[in-house]
Amino acid sequence: MAAIMADCDSSYVAAKLLIETVKDVLKDETFLLGSAPATKAREMCCKVSEWMTLPQNSSPIKSFADKILSKLRSCIPSKGTPKNRREKMWIAFHKMRLSESFKELWASFFHAAIQVKPVSLLFQHITDKLFEAVIKEEYKVATKSVSIAVSLTSEEANALRYVAGYVC
Repeated sequence: MAAIMADCDSSYVAAKLLIETVKDVLKDETFLLGSAPATKAREMCCKVSEWMTLPQNSSPIKSFADKILSKLRSCIPSKGTPKNRREKMWIAFHKMRLSESFKELWASFFHAAIQVKPVSLLFQHITDKLFEAVIKEEYKVATKSVSIAVSLTSEEANALRYVAGYVC
């Protein structure tokens, strides 16, 4: 396991992201609502999560994670204006997530893992979370913050209080 972590190959990173996303679903309030689809999805997620912890399943998990993340990354265009890229990205994402080949990919994964057809609520939710991670990876934002101490005159402070009182 240490050799895999030291190597930090893309398959390992993809699998780790998939495993963490599946585990996060178990904490998500959406699946605690008590409705039949939510309850079934949560049960499936528990089973898949247990299956994913078994060492002999690391290869199929890596393979599946690579395929899913590759499909998700292909939805992000590299050219165009930011607005145009965003629009194309969401169009491609929704087209991909509704495609039969994508649904079959998830179905084959769930069948290999727990021998059942997945509830679309579950795999669509996981897909959303994975795509969110892909977007964050693609559009990294500088997190360096700069704080500047500013002193205000009494007139500026009063003006700020007046505006803040008006807004609130």
